[in-house]
Amino acid sequence: MSVSIVPGDLFEEEGHLVVGFSDTFDTCVAGGAVVNPDSLQGQLLRRRYNGKVLLLDKDLDAGLREARPVVVEDRADKPVGKLSRYELGTVAVLGERPRLVFAVAYSRISNDCVAESGVEELWFSLERLWDAVYRHGQHERLALPLIGYGLSRIDFLDAESLLRLLLLSFVTRSRQRRICRELRIVLRPEVFRQIDLREAEAFLGSLGSGPSRA
Repeated sequence: MSVSIVPGDLFEEEGHLVVGFSDTFDTCVAGGAVVNPDSLQGQLLRRRYNGKVLLLDKDLDAGLREARPVVVEDRADKPVGKLSRYELGTVAVLGERPRLVFAVAYSRISNDCVAESGVEELWFSLERLWDAVYRHGQHERLALPLIGYGLSRIDFLDAESLLRLLLLSFVTRSRQRRICRELRIVLRPEVFRQIDLREAEAFLGSLGSGPSRA
């Protein structure tokens, strides 16, 4: 098992990808009120589905067919976007091998379209993500963004703290069973420059898992 921390473009990575969603799995980027078109969800729609919302929604519906909404909002309370809310940590597996997309709900979007999450919610969602990757990923390479950094408003954790949380979650679960042969944490170049790679490597070493490169 190897761990890499690299700058780059998540959608240029080989292997399976992880994309974070809100608990409603909203996909509408029109006007940017529900989903920011520059977010990873917006890029997923544009780059993997050629901007065709119906195709993405079809895949999401298929990926969520075994999940049950925990609540369905009234349209009067939530004027825009989807109404069905799923438990945080719900994962919809999209596409086909060797490039599955693991769409994981780790934030809650309010009825006025403000997404929020926290450390406990993120940790729980990561646990459910590793379960889904174990079941569907066949130990193949997994590319992961810095989940929680940006529009989900986990503002009290900086990039390095979020990175440590992701690494701790992955290594902790990997001690129980192998999740994948290679995890690549792909950071935007401007975020990558904020990371002290020697400290990240030392942190991984302290967890008993040395990276192949960082």
